Amino acid sequence: MTETEPAAREPVVLTGPVVDLTRFGHPGDLAHITRIEAACVVVPEALSVAASQIPTDSAAVIAIPDGVRVRSYVGMNALPGDALAPTDGHKHVLVVIGALVLTSPVTTVTYQQIHAVGLVLSPRENHAALATRLSSVKGAVEVYDHVEGQRVVALTADNTLSGTTIANDSGNAADILLIAGQAVVDGLPTSVGFARIIVAGMMIAPAAARHLLEPVMTVAGEIIWYVGDHPRLVTGTETYGAAFLDLLDAPVSLIVTGELSIGEDVTTDLLRAKVASIALSGQIIAPRALVPVVQVLATTNRGRISAAEDAAG
Repeated sequence: MTETEPAAREPVVLTGPVVDLTRFGHPGDLAHITRIEAACVVVPEALSVAASQIPTDSAAVIAIPDGVRVRSYVGMNALPGDALAPTDGHKHVLVVIGALVLTSPVTTVTYQQIHAVGLVLSPRENHAALATRLSSVKGAVEVYDHVEGQRVVALTADNTLSGTTIANDSGNAADILLIAGQAVVDGLPTSVGFARIIVAGMMIAPAAARHLLEPVMTVAGEIIWYVGDHPRLVTGTETYGAAFLDLLDAPVSLIVTGELSIGEDVTTDLLRAKVASIALSGQIIAPRALVPVVQVLATTNRGRISAAEDAAG
């Protein structure tokens, strides 16, 4: 290597919620990038061809005009409508990964473009101002009728909701419940005190309350209805044996989004006595003799039921 030759750059893998390639100026600047793993990749138009040669695992690849800066929001973002009109917005595109919840009407948008990977929730009033700059959405756009004193109750991560929470007795009848994470309704609601319930993540609710919840629900994510009382959620990896089931005071409604193994010492009678129903979106591994029982109990099945003997083999 001579003094005038550029030093070789170490190969790298770029990761993160948003990988911004606008900091690179020439296609050759991308030569050292061996892979991209991100929720979203932002590429200036001049580098689109070079970037397309990089192995990429991403929900969205967004090409933007050359010379424009990127401003990004990740996760749950609840903002007033005027947040879309910063004084320097004309120099930027806005990229949202997760949810963009606008809590008041949008009158002006100064960003050149807005790109969203997830949910955009906006007041119906003046929604056109947002729509003119909303260049791409990989997810859903929902509008609502904004009224004075209204709240948007946004839930992220894992939540357990009681019937009282759904009733929203201390709130406003125009309030909106937004579920962006995972929420389990534990108990039977007798009333719904929200004008709308928007499910952008996962909601797990009793089937007996379906007639109350469905008229106000918008599902952009996943809803699981469970049958019976006493819901028990399995999100990770667990094993239920006879000793555990014997200790249960009453039959449970299992909601399995992770992986559940049923022990070899569990009998058909014990399983049917202690499990009222199963709502499955994950995996259940059971002794072959119990597989038919699990199939019967799985009143909702979007996952996989397999025999332990097959898994061991």
